[in-house]
Amino acid sequence: MPSTRKTAAFLSASLLAMAALSGAARADQKPVTFSLSDQMRVSYFWLYVPQLKGYWAADDLKVNIESVGGSLEALQQVAAGNAQFGQMGTDAVIKANVKENIPAQVALLNGAFQWALGVPEDSPIKSAKDLKGKTVGVYSLSTNGNSFLKAYIKSEGLDPETDVSLVPVGFGGPALHALQTGQVDALYFWDSAFVSYENQGAHFRLLRAEDWVKYPDYAVATLKTVVDADPTMVENFVRGMVKGIVFTEANPACAVKLFWKAYPDAKPTGVSDEVALENDLKFLKAQMLEGELSRKAQATENWGAITAANIADLQAFLNKSGDVQGTADPEKMIVSIPGFFDKVNDFDKKAIEEDAKQCKL
Repeated sequence: MPSTRKTAAFLSASLLAMAALSGAARADQKPVTFSLSDQMRVSYFWLYVPQLKGYWAADDLKVNIESVGGSLEALQQVAAGNAQFGQMGTDAVIKANVKENIPAQVALLNGAFQWALGVPEDSPIKSAKDLKGKTVGVYSLSTNGNSFLKAYIKSEGLDPETDVSLVPVGFGGPALHALQTGQVDALYFWDSAFVSYENQGAHFRLLRAEDWVKYPDYAVATLKTVVDADPTMVENFVRGMVKGIVFTEANPACAVKLFWKAYPDAKPTGVSDEVALENDLKFLKAQMLEGELSRKAQATENWGAITAANIADLQAFLNKSGDVQGTADPEKMIVSIPGFFDKVNDFDKKAIEEDAKQCKL
């Protein structure tokens, strides 16, 4: 069975390889710490591509990516000042502002909500109402998507606190094993996760609420204090991620190959190079689709953009679901730099696209 797990064991070594590939760090580079609410995977192209292509280094940034447990943990690292940026659900930004009075702001939206409940094709579970008395495997109890799952269960007439059990199973082989051995009755993950399992021969029936796609999901966030202290650094850091998105959009296969070069242990094993590339491309493109859906929904050419209306919709949903009681100003939950998303999308995209097509590894 091919393996696509990216474990913490090779994370630090791979980051050293990434630094070597993107050129030696200079003493005058500004250190930036990023908290990733996951292990590094091929789907995080907005992080490894700018590192490997030297986009951040060209703007005098030395970026350190640290893996943490989930959205809550990423937010905690940012709030504590241990990281300038973190990967988390947009709902975590809202909760930080409303519940904790933490001035978290979205700096880059990675996509619309694309999570689902996955059950084996022959499972008797046909809808969320069939989950009564069942167990659902989730990435972690603090992951950003759980709010939506609980609301979905509640909409089907069940109590998500008493009728259904949520069990943390992580991601990768252990989660799939838990489903296949009956330890859990369903898995709750993002689309690219199910693609990775299908690459291993699993087959699912996916269940989700129809309105989920309109809500903003995974995002890069920071604090207003960070933005106010160094707006140029914030612009340069996010622009580097947008360049990574443009590169990947132009040549997804090259992004996969870049990832393998920096993370050789993450390359699928037990299959030919052609099949390995095909499998990781499916995984990558599932994540790319989320960004494309988000951009289409907003009718914008800017990658990573989010509007106050997006946040207001999600905030209303969280209040209705009971996850949040109260509201904060949606405008204040977006990076407070005038014309920010125009600025971070302002670079020579054709040059990036041409470089991607040449795919110089």
